[in-house]
Amino acid sequence: MQLGPLFGAVAVAATWYTSDIVVIGGTRLLEGASTAASVPSILGFIAMATAGDEFLRGRMAARFEGATLAGLGVGIVAAGLLFDGIPHMVPGLGRNAFLLNALIYLGSFCIYRFGVEAPAEERASMTAPHYGWRRYREVLTSSKVWLLAPTWIASMRHWASRRANRSSSSSRSPRASTATSC
Repeated sequence: MQLGPLFGAVAVAATWYTSDIVVIGGTRLLEGASTAASVPSILGFIAMATAGDEFLRGRMAARFEGATLAGLGVGIVAAGLLFDGIPHMVPGLGRNAFLLNALIYLGSFCIYRFGVEAPAEERASMTAPHYGWRRYREVLTSSKVWLLAPTWIASMRHWASRRANRSSSSSRSPRASTATSC
């Protein structure tokens, strides 16, 4: 949860600093990495903290989604107002609005770092000794890992079918043999 806000803060600070289109493209990728680093860990934390109560888990996940959508909506409206201001009434911040966004990211980091405590079970597992191959066997046989198996199998099947389609189309087309494949 803590890496996401740091990635985001670096991205918007770089956006404030430069107008180079290549760097701006890189900052968009970094902001995507920010979301990719934050959202799964937040949802995992919600699931872990509400493991004993499915109704509470549903409410918390819905509130997280609601807060995400509200943040997107407010951000879309506020971005223009912060950057340009309201003509003849309030001046905008211009590029400094990106620094304000970086401060919001740093505020999120502080909340995650200092305001969120790990549940007691998590703290106990983090301080317990973990030695050798037994720990790997323990992790691989845990139900939490096996819950991910259907998703992993589906994604591998999708990837393999895409690879198979690419290789079969390259054998039919002489131009495809010069293309690079992933």
